[in-house]
Amino acid sequence: MSKTRIEITTKDAAAIAGVLAMSSAAMAGPGGEPFNDEFPGDFYEAVDGEILIQGDLEDRGCGFGYASLGPDKKNRGDGYGGGCFPDVVLGIFEDGVLIETDDDGSFLGDGLASGLFGLDVGPNGVIDWAVSGYDDFNFDGLGDDFGGPHDQFGAFEGFTQYYDADGGFAGSDYIGFYEFFSGDEVFFGTEFPPPAAVTYDIFLDNTVGSDCLCGDVDYQVVVGLTPGVEYEVRVTDADFDSILQTYDEFGTPLQFNDDDPVAGCCLSVITETADASGAIYFAISEISDSNFDGSHTSFGFWEISVTQACGSSQSCNEADLEAPFGILDLADIGAFVTGFTSGDCIADFDGNGIYDLADIGTFVTAFTGGCP
Repeated sequence: MSKTRIEITTKDAAAIAGVLAMSSAAMAGPGGEPFNDEFPGDFYEAVDGEILIQGDLEDRGCGFGYASLGPDKKNRGDGYGGGCFPDVVLGIFEDGVLIETDDDGSFLGDGLASGLFGLDVGPNGVIDWAVSGYDDFNFDGLGDDFGGPHDQFGAFEGFTQYYDADGGFAGSDYIGFYEFFSGDEVFFGTEFPPPAAVTYDIFLDNTVGSDCLCGDVDYQVVVGLTPGVEYEVRVTDADFDSILQTYDEFGTPLQFNDDDPVAGCCLSVITETADASGAIYFAISEISDSNFDGSHTSFGFWEISVTQACGSSQSCNEADLEAPFGILDLADIGAFVTGFTSGDCIADFDGNGIYDLADIGTFVTAFTGGCP
């Protein structure tokens, strides 16, 4: 298929606006970021019924990692974590004495969650832990460098896993869900390992909050399609685990997809019908952003193709593969034979990816049955 990307002009957009009964102001795209951040987004015109579009999900600058701290200790907006989710620190106490700390050791979260692994269960048989915000490593609610509140906000949850003397799994606990509201809070807790536990891991996930709007959502409109015909909107490449959602011309969600049901993780696909004006509206985001409001911290390149879906047409039955539609004739037989010999999914009537007598039999039955 052609990989030409066509961006229409403002004049073209105004003309399309008349067709779609929308205002020219709403059609003022394209132009990429930030014009595609809100519905309806960027407009593209299909060529020969298909198009390939490329773009990026961007970090909206609410990161607050180490890289984003300038000399004035203020967020420069080019880091990660923190501004969306809290940068936590974890401590372990034994008889009231702090014996272990960690900043970013967890395998969960956005890189700023804490974790400690392979620790010995102490002689008192309990695990006393504390969680504060960076950089409060003495767990008094104040930043160690600046003396003021640690100023971390947002939610986290924690987990423990226990192991016996042979290293075998001996159980686990859910520490719980907690949230920093005041920016100087410290959370303390005690876990009670099972009797067989000799060592343990304790780790946090700092990305469980749902009110973070630090990511990008890209809205797109493809026009120039055939009204009433089904098209496949497919994420063909992405630097993140993608999700897709289609909309009607008023922004009402129609369909949602996380993973291609055939290919699996992590690319999305939706079969959608072009509306009466020949347009399909859709948006792409990252898997954690199920509300399509930017609640995610994974970013990067994406590529989406819009092509006519296999077997979709203005046909009278499934054997009506070729124009003129509504008539079963030699053109339909030719289209089936061509598809069958070339391995085109248009001839895969049972959808199993195998081209065999079952497909031929189904086609013949549909063809001889005629149009209603």
